[in-house]
Amino acid sequence: MIRARIWGVVRAFLWGVFMSVVLCCLFGDNQHLELNRREQPPQYPQLVKEVCPMTIFRGGCLCGAVRYETTADPLNQRVCHCQECQKAIGAAFNARVLMSLDDVSITGPVSTFYSSETLERGSCSRCGSSIFSRRTPAGVIGLTAGSLDDSSLFNPDMHFWVSSKQPWLEIADDLPQYLEGPPSKGY
Repeated sequence: MIRARIWGVVRAFLWGVFMSVVLCCLFGDNQHLELNRREQPPQYPQLVKEVCPMTIFRGGCLCGAVRYETTADPLNQRVCHCQECQKAIGAAFNARVLMSLDDVSITGPVSTFYSSETLERGSCSRCGSSIFSRRTPAGVIGLTAGSLDDSSLFNPDMHFWVSSKQPWLEIADDLPQYLEGPPSKGY
């Protein structure tokens, strides 16, 4: 009788772990755990984070016609201060999340143009919001941090082309800064 009760408790716990991992992988976050945190053992949320640590980046344009979603962790997250990015974004810098092209799906009316021989920039055909810059030969796409549904997910790892930054802009973080391009990683 006691074994049956213990087995029932263990089975219920394992089913709960399994379902939370499935939900995490389907929805890409651990927000659903907040509702049931009191019901779970203290180490349970950590287990789910270890099994399904990926953050899904979702975003789109101002009018909502263009949407995107990622299915992997970013290659990097950086802030570019070059004059090309300033003009393309219409701001002092381009904060972007770099992803593999294969890990991003984009839907909606997108207009593109090449700002250089290898860099294609994309924006919404309706409202004009800047959405991405992509280097197809390298297989990468940079999603603009301002187009993220939750821009607080943006966690930059460096600044580059700071030789072109706006004179009134003071970089107050301790991230690495490169006068021109960052060290190359093939993309």
